[in-house]
Amino acid sequence: MPKRSNHFQRLVTLVHKHLNEDWVVKESEFLTHRLSGEEREVDIVLRNSVGIHDLVISIECTDRKRKAGSEWIEAMFCKHQYLETSKLILWSASGFYKPAIILAEKYGIELVSQEDTSLFEWATFSKMLRDCRLKLVESRFTFFIDVKDSTDKKIRLEKAHDYLFKRKDGVETFTIQQLMHYIMHNEQFGSALLDHATKEKSDFWVQFTPPWECIVFDENEVSYEPFRIGFGVKAIVEETVPKTMSVKYDNKVATLAVAEIEEKQLEFL
Repeated sequence: MPKRSNHFQRLVTLVHKHLNEDWVVKESEFLTHRLSGEEREVDIVLRNSVGIHDLVISIECTDRKRKAGSEWIEAMFCKHQYLETSKLILWSASGFYKPAIILAEKYGIELVSQEDTSLFEWATFSKMLRDCRLKLVESRFTFFIDVKDSTDKKIRLEKAHDYLFKRKDGVETFTIQQLMHYIMHNEQFGSALLDHATKEKSDFWVQFTPPWECIVFDENEVSYEPFRIGFGVKAIVEETVPKTMSVKYDNKVATLAVAEIEEKQLEFL
């Protein structure tokens, strides 16, 4: 099974997916050693075809705090010597020592160095994200409809997922699901309610009073006059501090923010 990539490798993968639309980009792919037949894992593999020739660009990444040395360059050269790699590119999050740069040039290996991103203005967005908290709010709805029947008696209809509303002044109709969609995308609802939701304060009620006269039909096509529609909102709130990293390549800047929430991982590029 492929290893779980680190954030630097993941960001480099996404950068190449966006820059090379004609290439097939895969992360943590295994290539076969031509002499031993063993499977060797490569961080990122890009594939393309030119005429009858298959091109394979292999990318290896290191995100250590120290600069990459000539030993790593030599190890990567030996690793790919008998793989199907057409071109080898090495990315280092901390740069390369001078002997490593000289050796890579002799081997025909392309180097990409990130150095210290804290020194660059283009990394401002990444630094801003490091000082923030990410809040994920997931909403779950229940609802009821308070109506008057033919005798003017007030009753409550619950679990009315497919009930149909019709305006008395015209032929326009809508469902409870459409009304719920309208409320969910209402700016006042988002800012005044869900933005203030916390793990301790997560249950809310929203009351909607129809601004025009209408009737609602149940599953048996019995009609009622609704005077209030209530939505119960359960907000599931998770907060975390995202891990961020920025790279600059081919005159483009990419920032990746990764947030771990329970067993899920969210990525923002």
